[in-house]
Order: sequence, then structure tokens, then C-alpha cells
Amino acid sequence: MAEVTHSVATDQHVDVFAVLEQMDQAHPTFPHWYLPWFGVEAARQGKGRGSELLRNCLGFVDRDHLPVYLESPNPRNIPFYERHGFEVTGASQAGACPPVYSMLRSAR
Repeated sequence: MAEVTHSVATDQHVDVFAVLEQMDQAHPTFPHWYLPWFGVEAARQGKGRGSELLRNCLGFVDRDHLPVYLESPNPRNIPFYERHGFEVTGASQAGACPPVYSMLRSAR
């Protein structure tokens, strides 16, 4: 939390910490894989690399027969994840902060 405290403007702390608390409460308590960061360099987007990377990652997840959970602050990412079997399970939002979407993919 020290990183957030130092990198976010003081007048935005209440909203940011409220969103982080909501995210923590939304995080599954059952066994699952968690994808905290997932992305493709901007210059390489739109060429199928994200789908290839995610399919490879989900291959490891599926061997464990566990669900997989992630969050995304970008609503444009939702259709991408839905194509890979994820469903939006909620959104964390407070004040002027944009929503952060929680997504879950069932065990396979």
C-alpha cells in the first residue's frame, strides 16, 4: 500500500483505497488461479498474440482443473476475455475512479 500512497495524489486516496478494498472483497476465497497482470505491448496488439498467450496460460490452469480469476480496469478487454470463457462477476468502483471489472472462468 505504500506504493499506492506515494504514487497516487492525496486527494484520490479515499477513492483508490475504497476500490482496492472492494477488489479484495470480490477476490475468490476458493482454490483458483489468479492472473494479476496480463498484457501485450501496444505495438504488438491486434495480431493474435494476446489470445495465443492466454490460451497457453489457460492450458496450465486447465491441467489443475481450477477456475481462474482476473481483474481488468479496461472495459475494452471484456470481450477479449469473454471469448476465452471468462464472465464478468462484478465491478469495483468508487468516486472518480474508473471501474475495475472482476472476471472468472470456470474450471475445465
